[in-house]
Amino acid sequence: MSEFSQESIALQLTTQWLRQHCYYFEEIGSTNSWLKERWHDLPHGAMVVTDYQSAGKGRLGRQWSTPHHKAIAVSIFFEPSWQTAQANWLTMMAGLAGVRAIHTASKLSAQLKWPNDIVFADEQGVRKVGGILLEGDIDDGRLQRAILGIGINVNLKAAELPETATPATSLLIEGNRRVSRLALLNSLLINLEQLYDAAVRWESPQEAWAQQLINIGQDVEVYNGQGQIVVTGTAVETDTNGHLLVRDHQGQIHTITAGDVSLRQ
Repeated sequence: MSEFSQESIALQLTTQWLRQHCYYFEEIGSTNSWLKERWHDLPHGAMVVTDYQSAGKGRLGRQWSTPHHKAIAVSIFFEPSWQTAQANWLTMMAGLAGVRAIHTASKLSAQLKWPNDIVFADEQGVRKVGGILLEGDIDDGRLQRAILGIGINVNLKAAELPETATPATSLLIEGNRRVSRLALLNSLLINLEQLYDAAVRWESPQEAWAQQLINIGQDVEVYNGQGQIVVTGTAVETDTNGHLLVRDHQGQIHTITAGDVSLRQ
């Protein structure tokens, strides 16, 4: 039986405004797509939660799916009217909220892998536990509408893990115990709401977000959408907009705005 229902979510969420327009579906094609099809009619803060996505969306056109009742899949609609350069703030907020919520709900210490992966990293390697997808509508140089999708593998066993570019894991595997998805969802939304409210006051999440990145100081390979290596070097830092700065072997700094980044072995 699922923890999630329209009633249980309404009763358990302790957020302020990020709860007023919540839609729950036991199964849906894509939470991001559902919001995008309706975003001209939805209020700021509307969100969709589901137990199963049959056509979940990932970056670069990839699909993301998990077994029923074992993950978190949530998408939130925002109307920030921010300058385009600030669009990445939403991705940063989602990453920070995910890391903090995981620690609150499971006591596990996750980190972030640029640009949008929530991971566990140790001497055994890097394992992806969650991901973030941001879709936006830019008009007149401003981000007028945005949909922020967040997925976290919660109680999946090893045989149930999806295939991902970075080896996948779950909170169950990492902590060897089940985690309440309702508690995790509530903590995720509390943190996201607080970070968004701070951003409205022009408090950037970039510094706190960058401290969670496993890429910084590491030798990396940067791939384009076709899987080709475009830059090899050392990830130095991120700029204020969340772009990754990579120093190649000739000492030149490259500003990476999109793509996949792998740690070199």
